[in-house]
Amino acid sequence: MEKLANLPANGCEFRTLLVVIRKTYGYQKKADIISLSQFVRSTGLKRANVCRTIKSLVAKRLLYKEENLYKINKNWEEWVVAKRLPSSQNEGGVVAKRLPKVVAKRLHTKERKKQNTKETDISPAAIPVSFPQKDYELVIAEYMRLKGVSLKGKEFLPVKKHIKLIFESERTKEDIIRCMKWFAEAADSGERLLKWTEQWNMNTIRIKLPEFLAGKLDY
Repeated sequence: MEKLANLPANGCEFRTLLVVIRKTYGYQKKADIISLSQFVRSTGLKRANVCRTIKSLVAKRLLYKEENLYKINKNWEEWVVAKRLPSSQNEGGVVAKRLPKVVAKRLHTKERKKQNTKETDISPAAIPVSFPQKDYELVIAEYMRLKGVSLKGKEFLPVKKHIKLIFESERTKEDIIRCMKWFAEAADSGERLLKWTEQWNMNTIRIKLPEFLAGKLDY
């Protein structure tokens, strides 16, 4: 928090960071799924400003983002921000030291694209959260049982990705399995909750799990 207090960021960036801090550390979580509408409602900013601010924070490595999953980068040494220099005093008063003007080196288009890709790496691997392998195996086994499918090879990849994102938002295997059973029972009974119970999958579980745990899902 001390580093954030000295951060040379604008008001929009501070508001957005405070929302992420509230939604994560405010609930003892390292990461959480936050929708754009929640950012708009909490910050009072317009949707376009929120999108622009989030993009800026990710580029500055202050924020990790994977789809709607957000996490503060606590490693302040990785932040890409301008440093504030201490002021020096003279007889006439306080004079702030000026930073030397830096001219950015122009890169070839291919090099620029490669650099941008590296700086904005927001893949799941960029978020250092341990993956509970045993819990994953239990969830995937229950998923195949409830869906009546047998996953092979590359079919595991998208399912595992969504399960990992759920675990990174501090949900337990019990939470995931309870939600899957709810959708399976809804589908078997012929009840329909818009499109969500028609052909539910692990991506559906990831998106709707917060509402399910909050008791907001109903037929």
